[in-house]
Amino acid sequence: MRGLLVELKRRRVFRVLVGYGVVSFAVLQVIEPIQHALGLSDAALKLVVVLLGVGFPVSMVLAWAFDISPAGIERTPPAGVAALRGPRLPLLLAGIGALVAAPGILWIFLRGSRPADVSLQARVEAAAPASEMRQAPSIAVLPLVNMSSDKEQEYFSDGLSEELLNLLAQVPQLRVIARTSSFSFKGKNVDVATIAKVLDVANVLEGSVRRSGNKLRVTAQLIRTADSSHLWSQTYDRELTDVFQVQDEIASAVVAALKIHLLPSQAVPSARRAGSTEAYDQYLIGMQLVRRGNYGDLPRALAALQQSVAIDPQFAPAYSALAWVQVAIGEFTGDLAQRAASHKLGMASAEKAIALDPGLAAAYMVRAWYRCNIAWDWKGGEKDVERARALDMSSLTLIDGGGAQACFLPSRLQEALAYDRQAIAADPLSVAAWHFYGGHLLLVPDGIPQARAALQHAIDISPDAAWPRFILGFLDLREGMADQALAHFRHAGPGLRETGEAMAEHTLGHPQQSEKLLEVVKASYGAGFALQIAQIYAWRGEPDRAFEWLDRAHERHDAGLMRLRYDLPFASLRTDPRFMAMVKKIGLPE
Repeated sequence: MRGLLVELKRRRVFRVLVGYGVVSFAVLQVIEPIQHALGLSDAALKLVVVLLGVGFPVSMVLAWAFDISPAGIERTPPAGVAALRGPRLPLLLAGIGALVAAPGILWIFLRGSRPADVSLQARVEAAAPASEMRQAPSIAVLPLVNMSSDKEQEYFSDGLSEELLNLLAQVPQLRVIARTSSFSFKGKNVDVATIAKVLDVANVLEGSVRRSGNKLRVTAQLIRTADSSHLWSQTYDRELTDVFQVQDEIASAVVAALKIHLLPSQAVPSARRAGSTEAYDQYLIGMQLVRRGNYGDLPRALAALQQSVAIDPQFAPAYSALAWVQVAIGEFTGDLAQRAASHKLGMASAEKAIALDPGLAAAYMVRAWYRCNIAWDWKGGEKDVERARALDMSSLTLIDGGGAQACFLPSRLQEALAYDRQAIAADPLSVAAWHFYGGHLLLVPDGIPQARAALQHAIDISPDAAWPRFILGFLDLREGMADQALAHFRHAGPGLRETGEAMAEHTLGHPQQSEKLLEVVKASYGAGFALQIAQIYAWRGEPDRAFEWLDRAHERHDAGLMRLRYDLPFASLRTDPRFMAMVKKIGLPE
C-alpha cells in the first residue's frame, strides 16, 4: 500500500484529483443558477453531477498513465514495483476514483429526498389542510398570450387576464388559483398535466389577445386537466371600447361551460370598471410594475397610477393600488418629512378607494397594513382585515396585501399559521405566502428547519425575493456561516442588502467596511429603517447605540417594531432591562 501511495504521488495523481475536484465545484456553481434561470428540473443537475463523478475514475487512470511535459503528453515511465503493474491496476485506480466521487454524488441525490426539498405539490398538501376551499371546483386562468405586433402591448393582455381572473374569483364556491401562481407559467412551454399537478386545479383557461389600433381579438379555451380535453372555446372580435363587455362575456361563457353542479344559478358579478380605456391602460401599467417586486420600479408605477386616477377620478382599484405605492415609497426614504407625507397621501388614497367602492377588499388591506404597522391601531386594523376577508373569500387580494399578516400578532400564532396555509392553498407559487409562513414558523418552538424550508421555497420561486433572502441570510449569519449569509444579503434588494452586509462584514472582522455600509443605510434609508439600524448595532455588540435607534424607531412608529419581542437580531438585548421597557412602551397587545 505504501508503494502505491508513493507511486500515486510520483505520477501527480493526487494533484490531478484536486484540480479536477476544483473544476467540478466551479462547474456546479455555474450550472445550478443556469438550471434555475432556465426552469430545468433537478434531473438536469443530477445528470451533470453523475457525468462529473464518472470523470473522477477516468482522470485517475489517465493521470497514472500519462504526464504533461514540455514535449507534450507522454506516457509516464513504468513503476519499479512489480505489484503496481498488471491488468487489475486500472480497476484499482478506477475504484479509488469512484470512492472519491461517491460522497458528492450521494449528497446531491439524497438532498433531493430531504423533507425540505419535496415536490411543490407535497409542500402544498402538507401546508394546506383539507378544506372546502380545496375541494371546490377549481380553475386557473393562465396569462393570455400577446399576439400583437407591438410587444409593449403585453401589459394589456396581462391586464385582461387578471381582470378575467378577478371576475371569476367573485363567484362563490369556485376556487380560482391566484395570479402569482397562474402567471408563473407565462412564457414557458409547460403541458396542462404539469400545470394541473403543480396548482392542484381541475380546469385551465388559456387563450390569446391581438390588438391592432381599435380592433381587439380575444380567443379563449377551457381545458379539463384530467384528460386535456377542450370543454369550450370561443373567439371574440370587438372594438376596443367594448373590452369590458368582452371580459363579461368570456367569464359568463366559462362559468356556463364548467357545468359545475354546485353553481346551478350563480351569475358572474359585475366587474369594477374604469371610465375610460386610457385610465384602464395606465392602471394596468402601474400594476405590472408593482408586481415585479422591485422597489426601483415604484416611481414609474406611481406616475402611471396617478395618471389613471387623474383621467378617471372614480376608478377605485387605481386609488387602492396608488395607496400601496405611496406608503411603500415612504418606507424607503432617508427623509422623515417625505416619509410622513407619503404615508398621509397613501391613507388618503385608501380612504378615497373605500369611499368610491365600499366593497373593494384590496383597499381595506392597504389600510389594515398602515393601521397595524404604522398607526398601531390594532383594533382598527383587525376590523379592516375581517371586512376584507368577508368581501373577498378567494383571498386573492389578501395574499398580496399583507395586511392580515401584519395584524396577526404572535399571540395569535395559530391563527396566523392557519391563514398562511390558506394562502398557500389558494396561491401555491406566491412568494409572499411562503415568506409569511416561514416568518411565522420562526416563532414555533424548534420551527427553524421548517421556516428555512418555507423561505427557501420562496427563493426557489423568485431568487431575488428580498425578505426571504434577508431572513435566511441572518439565520446563516447566526450559525456562523458569514460567507453564505453574504450571498443571501446581496440578493435582498436596496436597504436590506446594506443592512445584512453591515452585520456580516462585522462578523468577518471588517469593521471599517461594516461602518461604511451602516452609514449608507442611515443616509439613504434612515427615515424608515430605524429598526434595521438598531439591528446592526445590536449584532455588533453596541447596546447603547441599539437602544438609541430603537427609541427613534418608536418615535417614528417603525413598522418593524411589531415583531420586536421575537426579532432574532435583538437576542443579545433581551436580558437588558431596557428591552422589556421598550416592549411595554410600544404597547403591543398580548
